[in-house]
Amino acid sequence: MKTTQQEADRPPTSPTSEAWEGTGLKDSKEASGSFLAKPGVALFLLFWALMVQTMLTSGAPAIVGPVLERRFGFTTTQVGALFASIVVLTVVIYMPVTRLGRRRRPLFLAIGLFSIIAGSLLYILPEFVVPYQRSTVSTAESPQLCSSSGNASRSHQPCDGEPTAGVWTAFFLQAAGRALMGFSSITAFALAVAYLGDVAGPQRSSTYLGIYFSASSLGPALGILLSSEFLKLPADLDTGSETGPPGANTTGAWWLINVAGSALALILMPLVALLPEKQTDAEEHETEQLESRFFLQGLKTIVTDPVKAILLLAGAIDSLLPIVALSYSFKLLEVLFSEVDYATYIIAGLVVPLGGAGFLTGGFVTRRLSIRGTIIFCMVATMVTSGLYPGMLIHCSETAPFAGVDTLLTNSSVNLITACNSNCNCSRDMYQPVCGENQISYFSPCHAGCNESGLDGFLNCACVGRNGTATPGECPVAGACPAWKLPVAATFYTLLAVGLALTKSPSAVVLMRLTEEEFKSVTVAISETGKLLTMLGVIPAVGALIDRWCLLWNTDCRTSGSCLRYQGNTVARDFVLINMGFKILSCLCYLGALLLYKGDTSEIQAI
Repeated sequence: MKTTQQEADRPPTSPTSEAWEGTGLKDSKEASGSFLAKPGVALFLLFWALMVQTMLTSGAPAIVGPVLERRFGFTTTQVGALFASIVVLTVVIYMPVTRLGRRRRPLFLAIGLFSIIAGSLLYILPEFVVPYQRSTVSTAESPQLCSSSGNASRSHQPCDGEPTAGVWTAFFLQAAGRALMGFSSITAFALAVAYLGDVAGPQRSSTYLGIYFSASSLGPALGILLSSEFLKLPADLDTGSETGPPGANTTGAWWLINVAGSALALILMPLVALLPEKQTDAEEHETEQLESRFFLQGLKTIVTDPVKAILLLAGAIDSLLPIVALSYSFKLLEVLFSEVDYATYIIAGLVVPLGGAGFLTGGFVTRRLSIRGTIIFCMVATMVTSGLYPGMLIHCSETAPFAGVDTLLTNSSVNLITACNSNCNCSRDMYQPVCGENQISYFSPCHAGCNESGLDGFLNCACVGRNGTATPGECPVAGACPAWKLPVAATFYTLLAVGLALTKSPSAVVLMRLTEEEFKSVTVAISETGKLLTMLGVIPAVGALIDRWCLLWNTDCRTSGSCLRYQGNTVARDFVLINMGFKILSCLCYLGALLLYKGDTSEIQAI
């Protein structure tokens, strides 16, 4: 009787909180179970987990990429490979993790946060173990001067014993860190979505997922803004320290964003791990049996159905292009414009958030459209977006002549050595540009023939003229960039962001509507794997395309490093052409799907 009375006095439990029973965590349930079992709490925690994930994997790398080129001597191709390395591990483990993770989704979500922390540590490790390049020595601290006797000046350092392999050490450490962070992509975009759908229930799931996915736009924007502020700080956080050579601080504290993000992930990790699981073991066992039974059949239905196969390709392209645009946006703006600080706020404040708005708009517009109507919408949106790409040809890359470089357009190679500096023993390993009074830029004071330092610059520069002088930095060009160019270019960038995101949701929706209910999970897995493989190949290829038009390479002990000077108009042209080519291919895919689709209403499935 006493037992019956105690049971009657117990407060009613929700289905979510009942999942705590049998886990061995009854004591912790008493303290925190009722709070963490609330759907709103789960949404809050997972929202910030996705913010951290996208901040460190999408936003920060976009603005940090050009900085890594200067710090470690990476080429743009190598930086592109770093961007794509996040999918190396993901492609291999995507399907096993999504299947195993359904048993203990909160635990796997916490492991995803741990992978961000561990990957970030590997990613920033090269900053502290790889020596600075010789080219980071500043003109003011240790100028490279001409020595008429033919002997090297004090800044001409020998290459003996220098760790030229540091570039590849940094590359592989950062690639390993990015690959490890890729685990969090699986948990954030597969397991978290399924978990929120179960916790929120059918009536509230769309609202919860809409709020959740908004973090995928806010996270990159936050990463860009925070990184831009951290880059203004010295790389070692102490100008007077000796962790790097003079001038090394010009790279900025690029690594601080990973420290800040890891700290937030560390706070979220135990809270996410304690979230209750909603799905029962019996339901999970049944789901696994169904997936095992229907996987091969689902793969066969996609491969043998031309409409589904074509839409799968179109969806991969529509998912790829926004990633390409974000990955190289700051690199392009650095090449095409000089006002990169202004561009930071354009991308973070307009391009990225409005891209997220385009994602939501595409999903909203196509909610009431038929399958044929959705395909037509995607085709028209793709055509309009293709017409916006020429706006990226606007640039302000006009610069003053650079001695020995601008002749590359008519000669076969760069020639920085001429009669006026042939006896100076100048090094190509120390880029210290100066502007001669003749308004021509030179690679260094030595290449300008300067043999003496003055209060405001360099004196007795033989290549500049008799008793010529030079000042640090490349020569500016007055009026080279009209005030209207950057705002107009920003408008095109913003419209492109909306257009690129507009078809991402509809292309996925129409594919799901054409897929039988039992094959939908298989279709999602195949679709995501295809997108990752496409990204793995295309992003480094775009970087190689940009490197193709480098006019002047930096070197460190005769080893080629990052690019110092590009042919800006050609870079813009090729970037536009390759993106327009992909968009036209996507448009043709939608056209082909529209022509092949028979319009059988029995194929329409709820999603």
